[in-house]
Amino acid sequence: MNRIDWSKYLAYFSQINTRQTPASEDRRTEIEDLLVEVLEISGSDCPKPFGTAGGFGNGTEVVVHLNATPRSGIQGNLAAKFAGPLAIRVMREDKGDDAISFFQQRAKTGHPLNGPEHVHFQRSLGVIQRSGYNLVIHEWVPGETLEWLRENYWNTRPLSGDAAQEILRQIVFGVVIPSWAAASDTSGVLWDIRDANFVVSGYEAPGGRIRVAFVDTGNLRHLIKSTENRKGQIHSGLSRLRNTMKRILMLAQGKWEARPKFYEREFELAFKASGLADNLSLLPDQEPPPVELAEEACHAFLNTIREQGFLRPEP
Repeated sequence: MNRIDWSKYLAYFSQINTRQTPASEDRRTEIEDLLVEVLEISGSDCPKPFGTAGGFGNGTEVVVHLNATPRSGIQGNLAAKFAGPLAIRVMREDKGDDAISFFQQRAKTGHPLNGPEHVHFQRSLGVIQRSGYNLVIHEWVPGETLEWLRENYWNTRPLSGDAAQEILRQIVFGVVIPSWAAASDTSGVLWDIRDANFVVSGYEAPGGRIRVAFVDTGNLRHLIKSTENRKGQIHSGLSRLRNTMKRILMLAQGKWEARPKFYEREFELAFKASGLADNLSLLPDQEPPPVELAEEACHAFLNTIREQGFLRPEP
């Protein structure tokens, strides 16, 4: 039996749209050897498998969810700071140096958005550098990405209207508003708002307690990094937010008999009328950030889509 379960990782490459290719068998063995060394585990105390590979990205070769929490060595010291499940992110070679420095700073200072109160952001605990590899130790957020759910789950089991509204609420209230309000007066904003960067749990059963978390937290470095393209980032962030919202409402919910005929046009009208984009845009540029105005605009948008029948009725 492999020391890491790679089945879920390998399946992703046929289930989502990506230009990435899976690691070769030899490379997977190298990663297993590396993590055994880092975790300081032996055959007698190593569960089989000791981890489950479940993610990758442009700067990330693989994310491994640990099936057992280490209690010794560097990893054990980091685990002692956090009671929840842990994962190790193996960064790609020659990539992500700026992200590594940011992960180190975020774990050390708790800024930005790295405390226990920031439940909608995956927490970073530290970085281990071993044998030329950069390994980020962070919280493991259970669930699946919005992208995977939309393409492989909600396409046959449509998302309920109540769940769709709750996911939208958490994306805006939990992720966009606090991250844009945390930007400095000279920094950029969190603009890479897309389905693959959000993990959702609690969607399996009606009435489940849904949690949405932003997991590509290396992108939070824009909040403390000077930029000359702030307006462009705000424009991109708003465009991506609007498109993510539309995919949740128009695709994840599927179709039903009373669904509005001109759904996309009516969505755009509701989004504009709520003033959500205008009020979100004020957050990075005003001191103090007008958070209440942005929250009121989000409430107005969510109320409108319910009143106008944008949410799939419960069966």
